[in-house]
Amino acid sequence: MDFALERLVTPESAACRNDDGTLGTGFCDTDDVAFKRLMNQYGMAIAPAGAYTAKTTGYSGFEILAQITITGMNSSSDALIRGTRGSGNADAGAPASSNASPASALPLYSLRLRKGFGFGVEVGTTFGVLGDTSLITGGADFRISLLEGFRQGGLGYAPDFAIAGSVRTTTGSSQAQITVAGAQGTFSKPFTIGKTGEITPWIGYQYLWIFGNSSTIDLTPLTDPQDYCGYIGPNIPGTPPPPGSTGRDGSPVCVGGSADEFNNNQVFDSVVIQHHRLNLGVSYQYDILVVGTQFAFDLGNPDGDPDLKNEMKPWALTLQAGASF
Repeated sequence: MDFALERLVTPESAACRNDDGTLGTGFCDTDDVAFKRLMNQYGMAIAPAGAYTAKTTGYSGFEILAQITITGMNSSSDALIRGTRGSGNADAGAPASSNASPASALPLYSLRLRKGFGFGVEVGTTFGVLGDTSLITGGADFRISLLEGFRQGGLGYAPDFAIAGSVRTTTGSSQAQITVAGAQGTFSKPFTIGKTGEITPWIGYQYLWIFGNSSTIDLTPLTDPQDYCGYIGPNIPGTPPPPGSTGRDGSPVCVGGSADEFNNNQVFDSVVIQHHRLNLGVSYQYDILVVGTQFAFDLGNPDGDPDLKNEMKPWALTLQAGASF
């Protein structure tokens, strides 16, 4: 499920590359809509889960949790079929031309740390790996609990409430960079069980921004543009100009070939996508031991984006366990 962005060319220019990645006929045009749909799905897979109560760990508190977040993927999406790696062609011994069986869900395995600083302020950091890919994620959280800890009197009936800002980013891919920022508000209410344990349900709303960028992608990776054109250097003083040249513009000078293949190294349009998400979760703490789960789902089409109108609304299930002390 690693990226294969070289396959994301428009249907009109698909003849520019053969199934094995070699040069076809004509120029390749980037399929920016497919790239946006791919960044949308992977962005939601690495997005901040926001799986915590509104109550902070307190002035001297510290929490460490192991966490897995499973995010649903649209395995029938053309963007995933063309834009992710599949198993090789066993008969030809060549790379597959598409991913015949994209995953229907991707797990994000992460380690989360939280530290309270009093006055309702808390910071956290997260490190993780996205299953079935080479992507490594990292990020930070900053939270302020505006109302927490009241258990008696009139405010004792009120839930705890916190607001948070989060960011996650990726490394491990030479083709694309994804960063997801989020703002969240969370309500929660703890209930004591048997004077020894505490169960805390919560509900939260997240606003997420996905930023996706590609590097320069060779859309015909198995054809070397220098060999294809017989490259002898750029069109600058000191290099023989090609026939019919009217100026020194720095373009490739070819002998016995064409410079057209150089035009198949392109960058996809940058992506910015907004999501509205609802989080429903519950945690249980006994002494210092903590376990929890959360289910998150999108609220409607991502910010009304027409390119994503018919895409699957992503969901995410989070499971966590660790210690808070």
